[in-house]
Amino acid sequence: MKINIVGAGRVGQTLGKLLVNTKVFQVGSIYNRTKLSAERAASFIGTGTPIANLSDMEQADLYMITTADGALGEVCDRMLDVHDFKQNSVIFHCSGAVPSRIFQRAQEHGCYIASVHPVKSFAEPSIAVSDFKGTFCAVEGDEKALGILEGCFQSIGGHIFRINTDKKALYHGATVMACNNLVALIEAATSMYVDSGLDRKTALKVMEPIVRGTITNIFALGAVSALTGPIARGDSETVSTHLNALKDDDGMLTDVYCSLGKWALNLSKEQGSATSESLRNILDQLNIHDPN
Repeated sequence: MKINIVGAGRVGQTLGKLLVNTKVFQVGSIYNRTKLSAERAASFIGTGTPIANLSDMEQADLYMITTADGALGEVCDRMLDVHDFKQNSVIFHCSGAVPSRIFQRAQEHGCYIASVHPVKSFAEPSIAVSDFKGTFCAVEGDEKALGILEGCFQSIGGHIFRINTDKKALYHGATVMACNNLVALIEAATSMYVDSGLDRKTALKVMEPIVRGTITNIFALGAVSALTGPIARGDSETVSTHLNALKDDDGMLTDVYCSLGKWALNLSKEQGSATSESLRNILDQLNIHDPN
């Protein structure tokens, strides 16, 4: 089965390499914004023909478009203008936020359309290739396209689950919250440690065991049981000292502390260890400091 790759960045290179390694797939054309970057992608994947123009693209069974989200529709339209697609070929992208219907024009030309979103950070392709097995992959689109793609991604170790196309933005927002915003939260905590007198290197060393332990507890016990700390105990005095200590910041840290504190408050209610009165006192404090 032949696959063409358009926009072979970190995701495209990783998936291209994995698919080739199965010995079932052959990479045809590789198109990037520059011929040099297409050549580099082909070198990493170990096969494929770098092309400088979409009009030079050979026909294939699968077309994987892994450009930036904002370019997906435009690139597909350009391909349709200059390339002769095989009937019943599959065009898919790997965006978590954009629905497959961005390729509706291709569907009208006799192609099947879909999206496959691996729930994974692709910071470095060589690492992503080595630890892709077990990655969960969200899919949506034409049934016939999914029938092919689900097998493709299972062959490289993916765990497939289907999502509602109309709820895709919410699904992706959840993924961003769990991954990208987790990075931002750790950075916020780091800045607080630094303001308290620690250097960044020490702050990260101090945080690592408790962060890893917390993540382990969440997935082993569930969020309600994993919650510890002052809000779990109903310790309003400690929460008050934290908020007072944050008074000199620019407001961003206070916003984060209060917003997440309210989520922790709901978890604490479910735990049932803290008294209703203590939790009301904490909520009052969070509301006073939270501009929202």
